Amino acid sequence: MGLGANGGNLGAVWHGIKGAAKEVGELKRGVSVGTGVQSNFGQFKRFAKELKALHVDRAQRKQILGNIRDNFQDYAAVKISRTSRERSFWRRWGQFEDGSGAREVGRYGTMGPRTAEYTRNRLAVLDRWNALTQQTRFRIRKGSLLIEGPTAPKVEPTGVGRLGGGHQLFVPNTGSLFK
Repeated sequence: MGLGANGGNLGAVWHGIKGAAKEVGELKRGVSVGTGVQSNFGQFKRFAKELKALHVDRAQRKQILGNIRDNFQDYAAVKISRTSRERSFWRRWGQFEDGSGAREVGRYGTMGPRTAEYTRNRLAVLDRWNALTQQTRFRIRKGSLLIEGPTAPKVEPTGVGRLGGGHQLFVPNTGSLFK
């Protein structure tokens, strides 16, 4: 079942993804696209303040803000916190025959198990990044830094769009994960 199987217009979906990708690129370069730049600037100031309040050092704050910019959308829905208890963290991963691809332990995951199709499209995992052949459940240690929110869309080098919008978890320190 493809994107158009439920009556949606695949062409319209593709143009939406392409437009979103263009807008993200413009925001990264600092080009004004209406009022979006100001509101995004305000959101990033909020993120920086929250990370500082959580005692995250400046170098790590800068790295985390870059990850949020590149991999999340709808910044108002992004939540930054320290876990108050252990939490589940599911990661779909897989390596290619040449040994490249995603490893078992990584910083991006979900709250529950997901299919490879969901991971590829709703979590916008590009083909060249991950074979998506395996899935592992981890726990996130209490007190660990956690960023969660909707995934940004991505476009494959072949031009195929990955919609994004699925809820993802980002754990900056993989040492916070255990089985």
